[in-house]
Amino acid sequence: LALVQGRFFAYIGVIGGLIIPALVSTGNPSAYKLFPYLLIIVASGLWVSRRRGWVDVPATAIFLAILWVFTWIFTNWHAGDIIPVSAYLLLLGAANSISLRGATPSRANEKSLSALIPEHTITKVSDLATFVCVILFVCIIRLEHYSAIALFMGTLGLAFQGYLVSRSAENDAAGLISLLGVIFLLVTWHVPDMFEIQQMLSESDPLYFALDPIAPPGMETFVTTSVLLAGAISIGLFLWLPHLLRKSMWGTVSAALPVIILIIDYWRIQNLDTSIPFAFVALVLAGAFTFATIRINRSDIEGRTSLVAIFAAGATTAVALAIAMILRDAWLSFALALEVLALGYIWRATVVKGLRTFALLLACVVLVRLFFNASIFDYGGSGPLPLINWTFYAYGLSAAIFYYAAKLFAQEDRDRLLSILTAGSIMLLISFVTLEIHILFGRGGELNSAPSDLELALQTINWGAATTLLFWRELKDQDKLLGYLRRFMTIITILGLISGGAENSAYFQYMNTDALPIFNIQLLQFFIPAGLYGIKAWLAHKDGRSRSLKYYGGLAFLITWYWITAEVHVLATMLDNSRTISDWESYSYSIAWLAYAVALLVVGLMKNLGKLRMAGLFVLGVVVLKVFLIDMNALEGLARALSFMGLGAGLIGIGYLYQKLNQEGEPVSEINRQ
Repeated sequence: LALVQGRFFAYIGVIGGLIIPALVSTGNPSAYKLFPYLLIIVASGLWVSRRRGWVDVPATAIFLAILWVFTWIFTNWHAGDIIPVSAYLLLLGAANSISLRGATPSRANEKSLSALIPEHTITKVSDLATFVCVILFVCIIRLEHYSAIALFMGTLGLAFQGYLVSRSAENDAAGLISLLGVIFLLVTWHVPDMFEIQQMLSESDPLYFALDPIAPPGMETFVTTSVLLAGAISIGLFLWLPHLLRKSMWGTVSAALPVIILIIDYWRIQNLDTSIPFAFVALVLAGAFTFATIRINRSDIEGRTSLVAIFAAGATTAVALAIAMILRDAWLSFALALEVLALGYIWRATVVKGLRTFALLLACVVLVRLFFNASIFDYGGSGPLPLINWTFYAYGLSAAIFYYAAKLFAQEDRDRLLSILTAGSIMLLISFVTLEIHILFGRGGELNSAPSDLELALQTINWGAATTLLFWRELKDQDKLLGYLRRFMTIITILGLISGGAENSAYFQYMNTDALPIFNIQLLQFFIPAGLYGIKAWLAHKDGRSRSLKYYGGLAFLITWYWITAEVHVLATMLDNSRTISDWESYSYSIAWLAYAVALLVVGLMKNLGKLRMAGLFVLGVVVLKVFLIDMNALEGLARALSFMGLGAGLIGIGYLYQKLNQEGEPVSEINRQ
C-alpha cells in the first residue's frame, strides 16, 4: 500500500508493526519469535522507502528496530538469546547497508579519506545505524559471558562486513566502524583482577545491564580472541590490498590494528609493567611487518611507495614498543624519540604524507611525557644523582634526535611537525641544561632539592640564553610556535631575575667582606642576562620588531643599571661592613650612574640609536635630581662638594662630547628629531 498510496501507509506499517509486540503479550516472551517478525517489518519498510526515495521512514524504522534490542536486553534477556538477537543485528545491518547504498557516490569512486564523510542524510542514518548495531553486538557478547557461540557470531559479523568491503568501497566506513567495535570489545573485556563497574553501583544486582560485568571469563579466552582477531584481520587485509580502492587506508589499518591490540593486551594483562614475553611478541610483529614491507616492495601493486612506508613504519613502531615494554621511566621516552627519527628516514625515502602525521603524534607523546610527567622526580632512585645520569639520554639525546629529525623532515613549506620538532629540540635542550644545573649546584643534588643562590644565577643565564636562541630561530623560520615559547621563556627569565634578585641582591642581603668586586654572583645574576637581553634587542632592531626592541632594550637597560648599583654597594660593603649607607657610598652611586649615562649617550651617538640616547638622557636626569634632592641634604663636607663638582664637570663634558660626536655624525636637526 505504501508503494502505491504514499508515505502515510509506510508510517502505519512500520510504526504499527514495530509497536504491536509491545502491546500484545503471549505470557512467554521468545526472542526466536520476536526478532524474525521485526526483521520482516523493518526490511519491508527499508525496501519501499528505497523505491520511493524517502529518508524519514527508514530512519524511523531503524530507530525503532534498534530500540527493541535495547528493550530486550534490559527486560527479557535469557541465556541463549545471543543466536536470534545477533542474527537479527547481522541481518538488520545487511538490510541497512543494501537498502541505503548509493546516497553518497564519492564513497565508491574517490580514494581520499574525505570521501568517506557522509554527504546525504540517508548515508548519515546508515552510518549511525551501523555504529549502534556494532555497540549492541559488543554488549550482547559480554552478556553471554564471551561464550564460544557469542564469539562465533561476532566473528561471523566481521566476516560479513569484510565481504561487503571487498565487494564495494562504499562499505569502507562501515568496515572501519566494525573494527572500532573490535577495539571497544577488547578494551572493555572483563579480565580478572580488574576494577569492576558493578562495584560503583548500588548493592542491588543490575543483572540485565548490558555493560555490567556478570561473570569474568578466563584469561585464555581473552588472549586467544585477541590473537585470532589481530592475525585474521591484519593478514586478510594485507592479502586483499590489491583489490581495494583505498589501499593506503586499509594498509594503515592492517599495520596499526595488531599494534593497537598488542598495546591493549599489554595494558589489560600486564598493567604496563615490564614484560619480556610481550616484548618478544612485539619483535615477532616487527619481523612480520618487515616481511610485508619486502613483499610489497617487490610487487607492482598500485601505491607501492605508500604501502612500503606504512609497513616499514609499523616495523619500527613494533621495535619501539618492544623497547618500551622492557625499559622503564625515561628510557620509554627515549625509545619513542628514536621512533620519530626512524620515521624521518622512512619519510625521506618515500615522501608519504601520513608518516608526518604519525611522527607528529609520537613527538607530542614524547614531549608530554617529559614536560607534564610529575613522576620524573622519582627517576634515578633516591639520593643525589651522579654527574652522568638519566637526563642525558631523556633530554639531551632526545633534543639531538628531535633536531636531526627536523632535518630529515625538512621541506619547503613549514608545517606543524617541523614546528614541534624544532621547538621540542630547543625546549628539551633547555630542560636538560636546567636539570643538570640543579643537580650540580642545587643544595641536595636531587631533583626535588631546594635551589642555591649560585643555581638561581646560572638558571637565569640559561633561560636568558634559551630565550635568545628561540628568538633567533623564530626570526629565521618565521614560526609562531617558537614565538609563543620565546614569550613564555621570557616570563620565566624575568621571574628568575626577580627570585635571584630577592636572594642575591645587595639591597636584600649584604655581601660578605671577602666577596670580590665585579667577579661575583651579581655578575652572573644580572650583568650576563642583561647582555643577553641586549642581544635580543639587537635582533629585534635588525628585523624591525619595534615592540620587541622596546621590551628587550628596556629590560637590558634597567637590569644593567640595577647591576651597576648593586656592584657599587658590594664594593662599599667590602670597604665598610657597617651595614649602613655612608656618604661616600651615596656619592659613588652618582658617579656610577653618571658614567652609565655617558656610556649610553656615546654608544647611542656613535651607532645612531635614538632610543639609546634617550635612555642615557633619562639616567642623566635621574643623576641631576639625585644630586639636588638627595645629595644636597644627605651628604656633608667633602662628599657633598665633590658631588656637585663632579656633576658639573660631567655635564660640561657631556655637552662637549655630544657636540663633537654630532659634528662627526648626522645633522643637529636629525638628532633633535630623534
